Amino acid sequence: QAIQIAKRASQQLEAPLSLVQADGFALPFKEETFDLIYHQGVFEHFTDGLPLLQEQKRALKVGGCIIIDVPQLFCPEVIVRRLKIRFNKLRYGWERQFSAGQLRSAVSPLNMEVVRLYGRNRLLKSFHNRGGTWRRFGLAMKRSIEGSPLLNNMHLYVVRDLGIVLRKTMAEGEDRELS
Repeated sequence: QAIQIAKRASQQLEAPLSLVQADGFALPFKEETFDLIYHQGVFEHFTDGLPLLQEQKRALKVGGCIIIDVPQLFCPEVIVRRLKIRFNKLRYGWERQFSAGQLRSAVSPLNMEVVRLYGRNRLLKSFHNRGGTWRRFGLAMKRSIEGSPLLNNMHLYVVRDLGIVLRKTMAEGEDRELS
């Protein structure tokens, strides 16, 4: 379905698009091919996703970024997800969730610059969609979080999804020489 959506978007935007189906652990691209690699709903499905990220780093240009989006560990929805995983009912199979610290630790062996750690705050959005008092409560919470450096970091513990933006600062051989 995603491929069909991408094809339609390409046609509507009159933008050329090349679709490639490949093994994520052995990408069919030369070193330093891409400026940006983004994935959501991928990394959390591997018990050891580091080789996947190392392969993406190989295909990334120096100065380019990898954006990784994963489920957040402390979201109330995790209880339901874990039950679904336990009974083999999660639509996309097994997955793991991450705290902000766990996500940083998981990507640290890549030796890439962390540009940003972010949360997509669907939890507050759910209040907004209810209307009335709930909507006002959600908007007030959002303003409080956005206005406070302390709360801004705390929001990473109440969002549904976490993300991290990593920048490749040197070529592959260079980081091995520095080790």
